[in-house]
Amino acid sequence: MPRDAAPESTDVLCESCGYRLNGLPPSGNCPECGQPVAASTTESPRHLPAWEGLPGKRGRTMWEVLRSPDRFFRTLSLHDDTCRSRRFALLFLAIASLFSAKTIVYHYLVTVFLSVPPPWLPPIWVLIAILPFLLFGCWYGLLELVVYLTAAEGKFWGLRMPRGIVRRVIHYWTPHVALASVVMSFVPLAYLLMLASNNRAGLYMAEYLYVLSGMVVVAAIYLFKTYWVAMKAIMYGNAAPFGEAKTDWNAKVPRGQELKTEEWT
Repeated sequence: MPRDAAPESTDVLCESCGYRLNGLPPSGNCPECGQPVAASTTESPRHLPAWEGLPGKRGRTMWEVLRSPDRFFRTLSLHDDTCRSRRFALLFLAIASLFSAKTIVYHYLVTVFLSVPPPWLPPIWVLIAILPFLLFGCWYGLLELVVYLTAAEGKFWGLRMPRGIVRRVIHYWTPHVALASVVMSFVPLAYLLMLASNNRAGLYMAEYLYVLSGMVVVAAIYLFKTYWVAMKAIMYGNAAPFGEAKTDWNAKVPRGQELKTEEWT
């Protein structure tokens, strides 16, 4: 059983501590932590990211996500329209899939270079042709599982974390997945180049495997840490101030194309 019922969609929460601010004037302070009520409501810093406000700003949004994930997600406008966030995520999942496939192919070539490959290993051209698409499906399915489990755990602990909101946040988290995949691919590539230039590099196969395994652990820790930063930033989040998706870019959005108001359902 959950500890407490999750807040209703109409509840106004203090974004610092999660206290229900229903009925308190904007000029007041949170009775629990003392933060001004306005900081969670009328003066909330949450706004649409550049990608949703201005076409073609995927690079700028990516840089903001990677440079300071805590700041980005604490100022991200909360709504459950995932049309544009999904388009943002697809590129970075494609990058992650491509470089994950490269990591596997490079490791395959290391194995072939040092020994006779077992008969059950597929030809290299099969890996190159199939792996990116297979891994893309795996990444996409894994992130959908993360969305489902996160929303379910939030509900269990009495947190207002509806699936649509979590999915949109996960979409904007995908640059971290791409970055981890890119960095990982350099380990087998570097060792493969060492083997090609120095026959004695094969003596360091064990060290190579230790480094590769260590990088997998580091990548997992990095991804979990950035994921946790994103989830903490929305645990007590409120919808964009009450009836509109506030954004720094609305003046440049064509009339009638503004995003719909978020509903906590």
